[in-house]
Amino acid sequence: MSTRRRAEPANEHALPHQAGPARSAAPGDPGAGVPDDPGAGVPGDPGAAGAAPAGERAPAAAPVLSVTGLRVGFPAPGTRRVTPAVRGIDLTVRPGECLALVGQSGSGKSVTARALLGLVGGHAVVEAARLRLGETDLLALSRRAWRRVRGARIGMVLQDALTSLDPLRPVGREIDDALRLHTRLGPAGRRARMLQALADAGIADPELRAAGRSDELSGGQRQRALIAAAIVLNPALIIADEPTTALDVAVESQVLDTFGGLRDRGTALLLISHDLSVVARVADRVAVMHDGLIVEEGTAAEVLRRPRHPYTVELVGAVPEGRPRGTLLSLAGRGSATNAAPRPGVRPSPVTPHAADALRACVAPAAGGHPHAAPRQAPASRDVAVAALELRGVSRAFHTPEGTRPAV
Repeated sequence: MSTRRRAEPANEHALPHQAGPARSAAPGDPGAGVPDDPGAGVPGDPGAAGAAPAGERAPAAAPVLSVTGLRVGFPAPGTRRVTPAVRGIDLTVRPGECLALVGQSGSGKSVTARALLGLVGGHAVVEAARLRLGETDLLALSRRAWRRVRGARIGMVLQDALTSLDPLRPVGREIDDALRLHTRLGPAGRRARMLQALADAGIADPELRAAGRSDELSGGQRQRALIAAAIVLNPALIIADEPTTALDVAVESQVLDTFGGLRDRGTALLLISHDLSVVARVADRVAVMHDGLIVEEGTAAEVLRRPRHPYTVELVGAVPEGRPRGTLLSLAGRGSATNAAPRPGVRPSPVTPHAADALRACVAPAAGGHPHAAPRQAPASRDVAVAALELRGVSRAFHTPEGTRPAV
């Protein structure tokens, strides 16, 4: 990976200069006026109810992550041309804050996350005017220095827990690896810390689950094991890339509650998602990414209730709430930002307030609680005349040190 500051690109693979994104920052965006002192004290969660007396605003904490003008490109094989994936974005995440980076697949969200971890690949070109984690200049890190940062100061939660966990080792051993590499704790101390991380991630009976392999855990337990691995070293920043993918609604809600608890304890969160209902549950601020640029940024309430950029309006309009089957969930043909043409035989969706109303319900403040604590509305049930799948007499059990444990 080639990293350098953007002011004077020095070689043939330099990314071409791009004009700044057409950002529409919401009023009160806490990314404005970032203080330069990254050692300032960490206050309580700025979004929690009761964090500051009524009528007063708590002073903003110094950012955990500060990014200015980040660009990432990949050279085309056999040519000098660099294909840009991220085209000059600014991000700021503070302690006790969750910033959601949203957009459709291919917009540059995951490339951004990997650039923040130094994992975009050896041939990638990374440029930025500023890329700092607290007092650390990430652009100046060597490969050896990056290994000291990843895990210890930045935790990562991936979207596919089944493939992210080693199927041949107990999950407790995987979590212990981070402690073994980054701390001087002995085996007993590491085990106690590992079990506590599993408990903090919401796993019941952590001793039993630590001895199990990934195929012996449910989807929700595997995702929580990944969260435990990310938080075991108490990093200042956690990046979660689509952490609720393939989870059912109940488990998704539990995982989001876990992230909300981490945020409330002062951890900075960068949540990457295309699911706006998930974003509405946990995010304090939202940055909308399209074609490698951030096109709109503001508080969750501002962006989700009153989107201003045409692409953000499309994302909110694509929430399938109150729409009949066969309706195209986009604004194609009505000034679409992506200029997509309606598919033959599919009726374009009128611009209706259903999607915005659904998101308003998600971000509406609960009585006396956190503004993002409102539960998601359960989808309406559908009557099914004929069962699509029927099972009879199915059982499954796992062998554990204590004996055979039935699961089904």
